[in-house]
Amino acid sequence: MEKKGKEISINVNPKKFSMSAHADLSCVECHIGYDPDEEPHTEVAKPVDCAACHDDNTKHMMRSAHAGELNCFSCHSNVHLPEPKDFAKNNCVSCHKDENKALMSSVHATIDERPECVTCHTPHTASTLGSEA
Repeated sequence: MEKKGKEISINVNPKKFSMSAHADLSCVECHIGYDPDEEPHTEVAKPVDCAACHDDNTKHMMRSAHAGELNCFSCHSNVHLPEPKDFAKNNCVSCHKDENKALMSSVHATIDERPECVTCHTPHTASTLGSEA
């Protein structure tokens, strides 16, 4: 956010945010109901509706094995930062330890370009191996 020609933010590191998936958006495109000229914000934060822009992913997620158990922030904990290397693998493995152990002892683990969870499984559809996504 800019004020008097200077980039400001109390909660978000502008340099890191500039490398995130949402770098081209202004704060008020997701965080509605704020006066961008008022710093610090006095309003109570309203929940962000990711489906406003990510409707397809949300619809798939609501029909997936993860429906009712997870929400966007379960995996995308900080959308203000760049996604870390091995983002999907680290998020999936936090719950799917046994599946990861099986993968690491399989033939797939010996490949130079080792596949990640999302190579075969789309997280928003959370299909089981061999089923239609």
